Amino acid sequence: MNNLEWLWPHPQTLGRDGSFPAPTEINFTGCGLPGHLEPDFDRLKGIRRTESPLAYTIRLSHEDAALGPEAYLLVLNPDGGHLSAGGQAGLAYGLQTLLQVIVLSQGGTWPEVMIRDRPAFRKRAFMADLGRSVYPLPMLKRIVRILHRLKMNQLHLHLYDDELCGLRFEGLPFGQDNPFALSMDELAELVRYARARQVEIVPELEAWGHVGSLVHHRKHLRGGEGMYRGSSFLVCEESFSLIREMVSQVAAVMPEKATIHLGLDEANWFPGPDMPEGFTPTDMVQRYYDLLQDVAAEQSKDLT
Repeated sequence: MNNLEWLWPHPQTLGRDGSFPAPTEINFTGCGLPGHLEPDFDRLKGIRRTESPLAYTIRLSHEDAALGPEAYLLVLNPDGGHLSAGGQAGLAYGLQTLLQVIVLSQGGTWPEVMIRDRPAFRKRAFMADLGRSVYPLPMLKRIVRILHRLKMNQLHLHLYDDELCGLRFEGLPFGQDNPFALSMDELAELVRYARARQVEIVPELEAWGHVGSLVHHRKHLRGGEGMYRGSSFLVCEESFSLIREMVSQVAAVMPEKATIHLGLDEANWFPGPDMPEGFTPTDMVQRYYDLLQDVAAEQSKDLT
């Protein structure tokens, strides 16, 4: 029995026409199996990966101009299979579907199928809240693998909040009191690990409210309570300078084109004495946008 209705996410087009005996050996030809997926196929029970021409052969291609970069076409029949994709992401997503088809196939048979799929949404994200719980690097890597399996392409890292700081900033006390906080080198490693699996890391730095774990070490920068009894920054030049330093450190380990989220929610307005008369939250948002673009120019990166 082939439980293809359990494929997740379910493909947009699924055609099937009978079944055939499950092979015991499989040979990938064409552009080759991506290295990060080799262990997944090697762990399959009852089937061995080989280069023998006598094995069941699946031809791989990621240069099909008729398909989008995340789209793929997977065909399996008794004579062999082929997986065509419009890019590396589509190839990886098609291989994830193939893994599911093999695992879901029971009774010694594989389904004869034609599966055509592409993501329905451009961004498919999950957030890990490092500001309220601990997420050591191995756990975050496991989350990346799960996201890749589910064809999700973004991991949003909420780096700190009132309760906890999940990233150790260099030359600053933030995160130093959390033994499970990521180092900057570990964040860089996670970014590389995720990119190889078509997952974008989006770090979030709170820049107004939710800053209790920061102002615990910089008490003079606490303007007052946030909207939910947390802490809001004192809106002042020193706060802007601090966030700029933190953004700069995070940006340095991000790829050339990256998104950095500056959190500006659930805070109350406490302008410092060095702010000009009439300085508003709208002005603050503009300052932070300019700050981000200044860092991008300094590091020759495209930051949004």
